[in-house]
Amino acid sequence: MEQNHSQSTQSRITNSIVKYEWLVLAFLLPLVLFPRPVSAIVMLIIPVLWLARKLNTGHFIIGTPADWTILLLLVMLLVSLYATFDLAFSTPKVIGIVYGIALFYAATAFTSQSQRHLFGGVTALLLSGLVVAIASLLGTNWTAKLPFLSAVTGRLPQLIRLGSAPAGFSPNQVAGVLLWVLPVYIAITIAGLSETRFLRHGTTKLRWAVLLVGVGSLVVLGTFLLDQSRSGFVGLAAALLFMTLVARSNRSAALLIGLLVILLLIVGFWVLLQSGPQAGAVLSDQSVLSRETVASLLSGKGLLEARVEIWSRALYGLEDFPFTGMGVGTFRRIVPVLYPLFLIPPESDIAHAHNHLLQTGLDLGLPGLIAYLALWLLAGAMLWRSWQLRQNRWQGTLLIGFAGVLVGYFVYGMTDTVALGAKPGFIFWLVLGLITGMHQLLYRSGHLAD
Repeated sequence: MEQNHSQSTQSRITNSIVKYEWLVLAFLLPLVLFPRPVSAIVMLIIPVLWLARKLNTGHFIIGTPADWTILLLLVMLLVSLYATFDLAFSTPKVIGIVYGIALFYAATAFTSQSQRHLFGGVTALLLSGLVVAIASLLGTNWTAKLPFLSAVTGRLPQLIRLGSAPAGFSPNQVAGVLLWVLPVYIAITIAGLSETRFLRHGTTKLRWAVLLVGVGSLVVLGTFLLDQSRSGFVGLAAALLFMTLVARSNRSAALLIGLLVILLLIVGFWVLLQSGPQAGAVLSDQSVLSRETVASLLSGKGLLEARVEIWSRALYGLEDFPFTGMGVGTFRRIVPVLYPLFLIPPESDIAHAHNHLLQTGLDLGLPGLIAYLALWLLAGAMLWRSWQLRQNRWQGTLLIGFAGVLVGYFVYGMTDTVALGAKPGFIFWLVLGLITGMHQLLYRSGHLAD
């Protein structure tokens, strides 16, 4: 009798842990965003969460198509700890990756339960993007590229400063993070406003929801434009173009027109940026540059040459560390020592390889790069399958938004990156979790219908 009571108590405890796994991870987020010596506790609590799921369901994690890919990523993460020159230097980003993977599984488990849970997960994504946008307005180290936008950024107070970014957030990095949420914001806003039934007969609650998402879209889009990131503009243009082509097959004329208008605006900004007198503004992560270097980079050609030089050093690193990588986050320290740059002064801080594929290979080796690419392919495959299984217009809208995120960030990542393990990187894993959870929800619904 006592044994049964003990088992019942254990079952209740593990069930509660599994049920509120997302809440535990939310409380751990500050330790990821603001690393301290106690941040290593994240590495201990996450296995406890998985053990609780094992005791409750018989499995450490909820099964997904990405399980073996993520396992390879974790193995290479352990290998990178062996390769890094300074374990303490790499630890914050390692914690960020482990936390992101835990969030991926938590988001998948939560959103795959029902459509209501899916909308709850999407709400968390939109709120995360809005918080990033607002924080960026108060803490970005703005660059002067377009005079009429610089006039706005020059009036914004810089109230937020972090120890890891004392000069302020990099605008190019902020643009990359916002690309993880902006296409979803745009898709939901335009779909809501273009819905005739919503405008005439929509409930007050639904109208307020669309209005709030619309306001959030303006804030996020406004911040994105103020970042004046060329890579970001091109990425968003690619995302909107792809979303427009997909939406056309859904015969949503309003969505098509709206996306085309926004696409033309973004491309127009980009053209102005490229043709203006400051078209070749310097790389996003350089904190110190000589006047001569700035002058040489004030042309598009100079900027491209600087990018190519950084990419060449990244390729040297991949040649020297093909299987282990350099160690997570060590590019900025190793390049000046092993592969000195000539176009950029040695005192300039080049945080990453300005290409998400090269950077992943440098962090986790070629096996880690293969796992990273597999994640992208799996996400695309799940979106395609979910598109075939969608049951209503709102599900289609979310899928279009998620597809825009993948296309937009992948294009952005060809010339810039938000490295794996970076502070806001949890949003990337949240997006992957939502895509996977929605796929499982629709697949289960379709299977039951059959």
